[in-house]
Amino acid sequence: MNSTFIILILLLQGISFRNPADKTLASSVELHIIHKFGEEELKLDRVYETFLNDDITLTKFKYYLSNIELTKNDGTIWKSPQRYHLVEVNDETSSTFQIKLQDLPRGEYSQLSFAIGVDSVNNHSGKQEGALDPDYGMFWIWETGYVFFKIEGFYHRPVGDKGAMVYHVGRDNCYRKISLKIPSNRLQVSQNAGNQLHIVADVKKLFGGFKGASIDLKAPADKSSISVMGGDKALKVANNFTQMFSLEK
Repeated sequence: MNSTFIILILLLQGISFRNPADKTLASSVELHIIHKFGEEELKLDRVYETFLNDDITLTKFKYYLSNIELTKNDGTIWKSPQRYHLVEVNDETSSTFQIKLQDLPRGEYSQLSFAIGVDSVNNHSGKQEGALDPDYGMFWIWETGYVFFKIEGFYHRPVGDKGAMVYHVGRDNCYRKISLKIPSNRLQVSQNAGNQLHIVADVKKLFGGFKGASIDLKAPADKSSISVMGGDKALKVANNFTQMFSLEK
């Protein structure tokens, strides 16, 4: 009796076989990145108070989230084939940004990792497509590199004056990888729908004023503007940026 005939008999008896490469063995996971300022939903053109008791308003907020990885309990790592996502909060978008990860192997995952910025290879590869298209306004033409995160707005002074703030942080030494531990049993990927992870991005932490902050971005005493694009201060701002992210409990 040949193998084909045996398989046919088993199928008739209700026993099925699956190819290990069959995508029914994989599933999807939705990442929901929830942008807040402290306990409030992040919105542009709204006044917020920092930990340093400064009143600020954001007029632009966008950054690159890249190279997403999920680590299983057994140590195996799944890497998302879609490497770059341009995250933006503006008047036309929700403060929650969603990323759908497709075709993950089933199992229980213990760690989520991603980066803020563009890795060095693609950061210096010239004009590219997709999320890295220069038309999105995140590309420095004069030095062939990307802005990793772009935040603009105003500091408000008690007398009614305001000063502009511009944080355009990029360059290879500001690329940051973030790893978040997933609590036990929180991400068991199965064929069923509804696999989600909620990531909170607390923008209030960008400005410092908390224990462990890399830099405190205090408003100047007058209405002068602040501009950060490179140097030691940019490195410290990038460190603050990485401390914004946590998994929702």
